[in-house]
Amino acid sequence: MQNESRESFVFYRSFWDAIREMEEPDQLAMFRAICAYALDGKAPALTSAIHRAVFAAIRPNIDTNNAKREGGKRGGRPKTKTGKTTVSNPETIGFEDRNLAEQGFSPKNQEEQRFSKIESNETENENETENEEEFKESSSRTDEALAKLIQDYEQEIGVFPRSALDKLQAYRAETGDEMIHLAIHEAAQHNGRSWSYLDSVLSTWRKEWVKTPGDLAARREKMRSRRQQPQQPAPEPRYEVLT
Repeated sequence: MQNESRESFVFYRSFWDAIREMEEPDQLAMFRAICAYALDGKAPALTSAIHRAVFAAIRPNIDTNNAKREGGKRGGRPKTKTGKTTVSNPETIGFEDRNLAEQGFSPKNQEEQRFSKIESNETENENETENEEEFKESSSRTDEALAKLIQDYEQEIGVFPRSALDKLQAYRAETGDEMIHLAIHEAAQHNGRSWSYLDSVLSTWRKEWVKTPGDLAARREKMRSRRQQPQQPAPEPRYEVLT
């Protein structure tokens, strides 16, 4: 993003949803980071891992919105002026000596084509609006869910390492946020206070095809049954009888 000063930017609800659960000093730091980046194009130097993770989720929305605004400022291709005579009905060029009705240029057909083009443009605009709303809604859910995951991690395990963000996102895409929350609590219960421990939990579950809470419950029950099985008695010692 270029360092270009702007007078305004769009602050989406998803931004607020991502930072509303933070403490006030953290919220202030995020507000300043968002404003500095959106208005002046300055990438913030955030020291907190959760701040960096939340900003990484918010940043693409700012870039997309500013890019759309810049594109709107530039506008489309300028119209060229020529000395040619304006044709009243350019659609009939090349058909002057023919029966226009047979060629599909009767007043009725032209009117139908005009309304068809209008309806087509309206449908395209509606689709673009729906796609944009879906993108905003999806971004809002993603930003808020990521913030909750990192907050849960820092409450249960410790400071979230920024270098692990990409791998965390990969696990989210593969297993979903619910399984990652369960893995965080699993690591905390076994006093695993590091990302490497959580990584090993998620990696083990992936190898054992534990992909849902039901799979996890079945795995725990299986391990509990193994621990409760009675141990086989040791064989009686044999002694050599001397004669």
